Amino acid sequence: LNCLHVPGGVGVDNKLPVADSSQDVIIITETHIADIEIGEEEKAIFAEISRVLKPNGLFLWANALPTRVWTAAIDYLGENNFEDCGTWNHTKGAVVARDEDEQRVNAYTDQLFAQYLAFKIPIVGQEC
Repeated sequence: LNCLHVPGGVGVDNKLPVADSSQDVIIITETHIADIEIGEEEKAIFAEISRVLKPNGLFLWANALPTRVWTAAIDYLGENNFEDCGTWNHTKGAVVARDEDEQRVNAYTDQLFAQYLAFKIPIVGQEC
């Protein structure tokens, strides 16, 4: 098993340094792409994955995306010869975990922010 890190990522101007149809498995996590839509950059990433993935290879993508973008990605991949072998949306569980741990997380972040004077400036107007 070989792991390949691609500095700068893969996309419109950056290709994977591997041969066509040479990879059995491609795993991508936390790409932070597609927060609004599946655009040209995302399509270039998927095209590059398609180029290097062997026939019947596995592409595993784990990312935090709005549900509508995730659905659009599944549709786009299906239209481009990727077969959906399952999805699992962790968003609901992540929100529950965040809410259940809110007091501890807030205490920790309050302690961090207390170290910086900028965070002690009063907020004027609506807090975001």
